[in-house]
Amino acid sequence: MSSNSIYRLVIAKTGSSSSLWLPLWMHQKDTGMVMEYLLEEFVSFSFADICGLTKDELKKLALFIAMVHDIGKATAGFQYKIGINLPERYKALTHYLDIPDFMDMNDIRCTPHPLAGEAILKYFGCPDTVAVLIGAHHGFYSDDYYIADLSAERNDIKGYRNYFGDTIDTRMQLEYIWEYTIKDVLTRLDLESIEDLPDIGSQAQMLLSALLITADWIASNTEFFPLISVDDTGIDTDYEKRTAYALDKLDFTEKWKSERSSYDDNTFKYIFHFLPRNIQKEVLDIVEKSSSPGMFILEAPMGCGKTEAALSSAELLAHKCRKNGLFFGMPTQATANGIFPRMLNWAEKQSEKYFHSVILRHGSAAFNDAFQNIQNGIPDKDSDSGLNRLQYHMEEVSALSLYRPSRRKLLPGMKHNLNILCDY
Repeated sequence: MSSNSIYRLVIAKTGSSSSLWLPLWMHQKDTGMVMEYLLEEFVSFSFADICGLTKDELKKLALFIAMVHDIGKATAGFQYKIGINLPERYKALTHYLDIPDFMDMNDIRCTPHPLAGEAILKYFGCPDTVAVLIGAHHGFYSDDYYIADLSAERNDIKGYRNYFGDTIDTRMQLEYIWEYTIKDVLTRLDLESIEDLPDIGSQAQMLLSALLITADWIASNTEFFPLISVDDTGIDTDYEKRTAYALDKLDFTEKWKSERSSYDDNTFKYIFHFLPRNIQKEVLDIVEKSSSPGMFILEAPMGCGKTEAALSSAELLAHKCRKNGLFFGMPTQATANGIFPRMLNWAEKQSEKYFHSVILRHGSAAFNDAFQNIQNGIPDKDSDSGLNRLQYHMEEVSALSLYRPSRRKLLPGMKHNLNILCDY
C-alpha cells in the first residue's frame, strides 16, 4: 500500500466506544471547511489589515494552518496512544505501519501532538512564526527548548521514538505522510512551497491562533461533524452534504455591518426616540471628523445621554473601521441589568433584514428576564421572542444557540455581538 493510502488510515479521533472514529484526513478537511466559513461569516472585515496581510494572504495562511493543524497526530506515539481505544482501526494501520509493540505513556506525554506538529512543520521549512500557531492550538505556547529539531542526529532528537518509532522504514513512511499532507494542502491553496507562507508578527499570531482554536473546536464537535463507523474509511463521504449539515447546525446569525457614516437629527430620533442634545452632537461631530480609531472619553452628569452618545458613536466607528461587534461594559450586574433593555431597543434598529446576536454576560444573566426571553437561534418571523411585557418586539435580535453554555458566551462578541454587558 502506498504511503498516501496509509495516511487515510491514520487516526485523529475516537468516540465513547470503539465503534466510532474519525481519520486524520477527514478532521483536517472538516477544520479547513470551518475555517473558510469563519473567514467569510465570522471575522471582522478589517481582520486581514490588523494581521498585516492582504485578504488573499490571510485566507491562504488561515486555511493552511487549519488543514495541517493536527499533523502531529501522524506520529508513532500518538497513534499508539489513541489506538488502544480503537483496536480495529489500529490493527488496520499497523498492518502497513510498523509501530512499536510497547510505548511508555509518560514518554508519549513529553511530545503532545501540537508541539509535535510544530516540530514537523519546522522540519519541512515552515516559517517559525507560522509553525508556532500549530504548537499553540491547544491553548499553550512552548519555547524552542521543548520543540524537537527533527533534522538532528537520532540521539539528539527529544522523544525520537514518539515521532518515528524504531525502524528506518517507519520513519520514512511517516515522513512521506507528513510531506504528502503539506504538499497536498499547498497545492489546494495554489502555493508552490511552504516557504511562500508569510512571516507574521505577534499580533497576527495571537489573532490567528484564536481563530485556529475556534475552527478546531467547532470541527471537533460531533454534533456538527459526526464520527464515522470503524467499518468506514470515509473515502466515500459526501462532503457537500457533510458541510451543509454542519453549517445548518452552526446557525450563525448575520454579521453586523454598520452603514452609518453620519448621524442626522432624524436618524438619531428614529434610533433613540428623541432629538440629539448638544452633548451628543458634539461627540458625534468629533467622531465623524476623526481619521483613525482611538479612545473617546465623555464625562457628563447622569441623564445627559452618555449611553446614546456612546452607541451612536460606536455605529460611526464600526462603519469607519469596518468592525462588526460591540462590547458595552458596565461596572456591576445591577447597572448592566438596568441598561440591557435599552441595548435591545437599540439593537433591533440595526437591521430590518438580518438577525444579530446579543449576549448579556455576567454571573446572574440566567435570572435576567429580558435576556432569557430572547429565543435561542434565529426567531420565527411570524412571532416575537416573548419580550412584549417589556414592550419590545425583538425579531431582529437573538441569542445564538451555539454559544449559550457559559464558556461559549463571549465567542459571538468576536463577530456577532452588538452588546455584551459585563460586571467586573
